[in-house]
Amino acid sequence: TFNSLDITGSEITGNHGGGEGGGLLNGGLDAVSVRDTGFQRNSARDGGGVYNGSFGSIDLTGSTISGNHASADGGGIYTEPETFVSFEHSTIAGDFAGAYGGGIYDNAGQVAATSTQIVRNTAATGGGGIYDYGGATATLTSSPVLSNKPDNCEPADSIAGCANVS
Repeated sequence: TFNSLDITGSEITGNHGGGEGGGLLNGGLDAVSVRDTGFQRNSARDGGGVYNGSFGSIDLTGSTISGNHASADGGGIYTEPETFVSFEHSTIAGDFAGAYGGGIYDNAGQVAATSTQIVRNTAATGGGGIYDYGGATATLTSSPVLSNKPDNCEPADSIAGCANVS
């Protein structure tokens, strides 16, 4: 069985998920396609803007994840092990995590960003732009990771193309 969801031209704003996924929680869909959509000012413990779990995939194109808040990990987006998230011509900016991964918390999943800006995100502990946990695979193609606090990517040198100069 193949389960999918398509979101196009939407604004997902001001929502709260107590545990996971303030704006969007993929907890069992095989594929989520998001086009020209904004996730702003959402909050949760993990994945303030978006949470991708249960072996699912999310494809974001022309979308913005900004101003979201996670009290723990993944201010903008949190991805579980064995999941896949791709960004194309998108922006992840101004998100906050109370622990790791202000923009993206990649928990042993796969993240691919093409022509996507990951900028001005903050994590209280580390990985302001991207936190790469447990052998995650993050691929950046023409995707700057800049001006994140306290650093752009953590652990240092874990993501090719990500310089840890804030």
